[in-house]
Amino acid sequence: MIWANTTNVGCAKAHSTTQNRSILVCNYGPPGNIYGEKIFERGEPASKCPDGSVRSMYYDSLCGTVLPLELIRPRSAYNGVSKSIYHSLMTIICAQLLYLIC
Repeated sequence: MIWANTTNVGCAKAHSTTQNRSILVCNYGPPGNIYGEKIFERGEPASKCPDGSVRSMYYDSLCGTVLPLELIRPRSAYNGVSKSIYHSLMTIICAQLLYLIC
């Protein structure tokens, strides 16, 4: 569940070939789902974007952070970083963007 003040989402997927199962785990920050707290506030969508964020180009009711293109598409594919770490980082960056550009 995503909370109104959640600004970062990072997810990872692991697959077990022996059990033929996958698991997807996501971490939300700041965390939500707090008993007695409001999930969201009524108002205009994306009207209270935090400093450093803007209204999303693709989802106009959400706030997003615009990252430099170099962080999204590095010049050389992995730059010596293992493929799995690279894909984990890209998953986190894409989730933070709240855009479908990756």
